[in-house]
Amino acid sequence: MNKLFVIFLSSVAVVSMAPSAQAAQNDHKGLYFGVGFGKTSYEEDDWTTGDTDDIRSDDKSWKILAGYQFSSRWKLEASYTSYGTIERIDRYKFEPTALALTANLGHRFSNGIRPFALVGLSALNLSQSQPILEDDSGVAIRFGIGAEYVVSQLDDLTVRIAYEGDGFNVENRRFKDVESDVFLGTYYIGAAYYFK
Repeated sequence: MNKLFVIFLSSVAVVSMAPSAQAAQNDHKGLYFGVGFGKTSYEEDDWTTGDTDDIRSDDKSWKILAGYQFSSRWKLEASYTSYGTIERIDRYKFEPTALALTANLGHRFSNGIRPFALVGLSALNLSQSQPILEDDSGVAIRFGIGAEYVVSQLDDLTVRIAYEGDGFNVENRRFKDVESDVFLGTYYIGAAYYFK
């Protein structure tokens, strides 16, 4: 879970380094909805040896999100993410999805850019093609980091580029004494509309 730790520290750094300047005048408060599209990444410790075995998925991911912005510094966000199909070398595949609830912490600068960090929990469903893993669903830790921009011509619209992911632990049915740390992530670009 070293990757989770690095992402967590990066998230804390983004939030803590933000200066205490006033937020932009077009600071949104209230309900928003958005979508995002990107590319899935997949990383795991090997199920049998414990060695690191990086498997990159070429599949596309998509997400829908809804949230409430309380201030320029924090939002509460719920999202549904589909990571597409991930296939291992041994022809085992799964189609993971996650329903997450996260705190979105950041700071909006006067130029409209808002770097942010996400932290929360996900309800993860792996949808395995074969029952190889002990559990097909469970709770994962959600982390993320990114930036969004308020489109000056369309005050109710923001665009976002970010990396988010779910970290969790799995146990193989054949190798019950070996557990694997898995990290599913998505690099994505998205947009959100704010309701006034």
